[in-house]
Amino acid sequence: WSTVHPEIRWLNGYGPTETTVTCTSFDPRGHYEVGSGRELPIGRPLPNARAYLLDRSGQNLVPDGAAGELWIGGTGVALGYLGMPELTAERFRVDPFVEDPGARMYRTGDRCRWSADGELEYVGRTDRQIKLRGHRIEPGHVERRLEQLEGVGQAFVSIRSGASGADRLVGWVVPAESAATLDTHALRE
Repeated sequence: WSTVHPEIRWLNGYGPTETTVTCTSFDPRGHYEVGSGRELPIGRPLPNARAYLLDRSGQNLVPDGAAGELWIGGTGVALGYLGMPELTAERFRVDPFVEDPGARMYRTGDRCRWSADGELEYVGRTDRQIKLRGHRIEPGHVERRLEQLEGVGQAFVSIRSGASGADRLVGWVVPAESAATLDTHALRE
């Protein structure tokens, strides 16, 4: 990028909608070699943002270099989800790492680690959330809706590539009378 148009500055920005879209950024110039095989870091928190890597309990910071769930704090954190108090309580919490009593933090569901040079590196998800053409999808929510249909005992949802090579959301269902004998754990693997 810099050899063709050196005047253009390219940044890798990261952030979920719940944190006003961008909360970390990484400038690869001089720090990242395209084609190196190294994953592109998601960077460092922007001003007025904080990034915490917490253990499974969501209470304790993980040791340096260890992977943990990314929680974002700062002025860009939303107040919650409109009309969804249970989900708000699950994803948004008081920020215990700052003295401001109104400070909040958001649970992203992304697993990250701090690199030796202080950059956040994405390593995966803590849940089954998937992205399809820019949309976040919770397969468990879709599965529960399918299972509410008459005659459906169990459901499983995933992304698969179609004949054209384009990704699509696919669901499998098991009739209610067969669901009692099916091992859905094997389906998920």
